[in-house]
Amino acid sequence: MAVHSLILTVSLLLLTAAGTAIRAVLQPARCPRR
Repeated sequence: MAVHSLILTVSLLLLTAAGTAIRAVLQPARCPRR
């Protein structure tokens, strides 16, 4: 029960971190710094 919710929270955090990293890598290529 508690372990299941903990795993869900960790997976969500990993997905968010991965999304942020991907955006950080793709943004400079799309929009150069002004």
